[in-house]
Amino acid sequence: MSTVSKGKDFENKVAELFQLMGYKVDQNIEVCHKKVDILATLQILGSDTLHRVIVECKHEAKNINQVARVREFQALLQEARTQNKAESTEIITLRPWSDQAKGAASGSGVKLYTYTQKLAQLMNFDQYLTSIIDDFETDELSKYYIDLNAEKKSSAESFKPLEKSFLEGEHEILSPVDGYISNWQNEEAPGNRIALLGEFGSGKTSFCRHYTYELAKKYRANQEDKVRIPILFNLGRFTKNVDFEDLIVGYLDRKCGVPNPKFNIFKKMNDEGLFLLIFDGFDEMAMQVDFDTIAGNLNEIEKLTASPKSRVLLTSRPEYFISAKE
Repeated sequence: MSTVSKGKDFENKVAELFQLMGYKVDQNIEVCHKKVDILATLQILGSDTLHRVIVECKHEAKNINQVARVREFQALLQEARTQNKAESTEIITLRPWSDQAKGAASGSGVKLYTYTQKLAQLMNFDQYLTSIIDDFETDELSKYYIDLNAEKKSSAESFKPLEKSFLEGEHEILSPVDGYISNWQNEEAPGNRIALLGEFGSGKTSFCRHYTYELAKKYRANQEDKVRIPILFNLGRFTKNVDFEDLIVGYLDRKCGVPNPKFNIFKKMNDEGLFLLIFDGFDEMAMQVDFDTIAGNLNEIEKLTASPKSRVLLTSRPEYFISAKE
């Protein structure tokens, strides 16, 4: 694909984000005698006021003079405000912004984002991440948690048993398992599902809670790194066939505190690799429902792995799986 084509595709992806946020989007439009990639317009709820954003999309793999670019769009924004053509400007890139560029943009009305940072604005998980951190730190588990070790079955790419006795064959010790799962999250290679298997009391749920806590802290500390937002589901509560769209929207509303959540926005963020979806307690669900319900719910979970960038972790006791393929 040519550089021009890549740039156009990137512009279209950014335009889609603004559309998902409720903006009217005009692409390749002239503002104050300068052609800009996007003019995004949002009508403020409950009023006739419009908020207009000039958006510049930069699909560049190499370093550029970021400060000069910021200065250029500061001048454009000043003129656009004078002529009542726009209220703010955003420059969205693939590469992180330098501290110098951030300093130059500070207080000017020009906002600097990477594509991932802009994508993360589709839903606000601040309340959820805070509750994950606070709940774990005030729980006794935070005082006595012990790292979990695991064994990886080398002949089955996406099958990661905790118990050596479950399947015979070559395996490697993952001590602790956290490092392996962290690397797997950010791999570009195929394999976006992991089954974490262990007997009752082996520490699967404690691991899920602790890992969710650690990931939440990392995400809050630095959103520029490749850190996913962990979303932990308790499968033991799935006692019937579940409509996952309704389930996820309800969870985002009640548990995560996301205002007016929409499944299409969640799906976009998941497909782009912003989440680690953790489904804990498959065995607890399986004990309460029939085979058809189990198969139906697993099929719904499988749909969430349609994108190669998505990541799903499922925990269970091993007896509920007959083979590595299953």
